[in-house]
This record gives sequence, C-alpha cells and structure tokens, in this order.
Amino acid sequence: MSRWEMGGTEGQVPCPTIFLQIVWYDRFQFEVEASAARTDLTKREQTKIEEIEIMMEQLNQELYEAVDEELNQAGQDTKRVVLNE
Repeated sequence: MSRWEMGGTEGQVPCPTIFLQIVWYDRFQFEVEASAARTDLTKREQTKIEEIEIMMEQLNQELYEAVDEELNQAGQDTKRVVLNE
C-alpha cells in the first residue's frame, strides 16, 4: 500500500499529484475564508455594539458622579459633626 492509499503521512495532503494538492489547498483556503466571512459581524451588529459601548460609558459616568457626590456629602456631614461637638 502506498502512502497515498493510506491517507498520506502527517503534515501532507493525501493527494497523489501536485495538481490535486493545489486544487485541494485552493478549496481548503476557500472554505476557510468563507467560514471567516460568516463569523464577521454585520454592519448592524457592529453599530449595535458601538451604541451599547456608548451607553455603558454614559452609565459609568453617571455612576462615578453619584459616588463622588455621596463621598463629598459624607465628607460634609463629617465636618458638621466635628464642628458641632
């Protein structure tokens, strides 16, 4: 049994001629590229992600401002307690 009949050796394309190896490789390359294209985000999906990121940034900013206000208020309350004693 030749190595081609056995499916080739590791790392080799199991085709008996260079031409068939090229055809097999071209087909494989096409399948890889087609699969990659199917996994790319659509324009709509990309836009939605960008909108969500903007919304998250706005919400984070609101959270930081609220926390800052509370910390500032807590500091003012502490000053009042110390001054009133």
